[in-house]
Amino acid sequence: MAERSIANLRSFGDMDSDVFVAPLGATKPAGKDDLQASPWDVLGWLGEDGAEEGFSVDVTKFKLFQGGKTGRTKANGTEKTMQVTAAESNPLVFELFYGTTTPATVSAGVAEIEIPDGAGTVARAAAFLYTDGDLWYIRYNTRAEVTDRGSVTYSNSELSTRQMTFDLVGKDYWLTNDPAFTGAAA
Repeated sequence: MAERSIANLRSFGDMDSDVFVAPLGATKPAGKDDLQASPWDVLGWLGEDGAEEGFSVDVTKFKLFQGGKTGRTKANGTEKTMQVTAAESNPLVFELFYGTTTPATVSAGVAEIEIPDGAGTVARAAAFLYTDGDLWYIRYNTRAEVTDRGSVTYSNSELSTRQMTFDLVGKDYWLTNDPAFTGAAA
């Protein structure tokens, strides 16, 4: 029988927690060190709330005539998302948020970034790295599509950030070195 363990409590957000993206078809990382090498690119600093996971299952409840009792349920679909707020303005953030391409230098010191008339989804392999001391968790998805985007505020009283939601539509994995899962002594 499983028992409660204080050793299994996690608080993520250490300095090496981050979001990484790579071209579709990128090899699944074996651990967090693999994310420091090509083809992985780091999104950069995130807003203070980090990342928020969404996991919802659409369920139909079949009611019975007698008393309206639920007689059966059936799962019809699952949605998995990760929402992040990018605090940096850099070419990768613009590419994912606006669907742009690499900036074209127009003249010395000036970059032109064309924003498409109809920005669609932007698909990449994605790895969301969460660390707590020496423990790490990676949420890896073979096809994460940026779908929803939040509004951007330009103000002298707050950072201009870009919030984006990744729909996790590819193969989805958790990878971790956590002893609670590996069976190693804590």
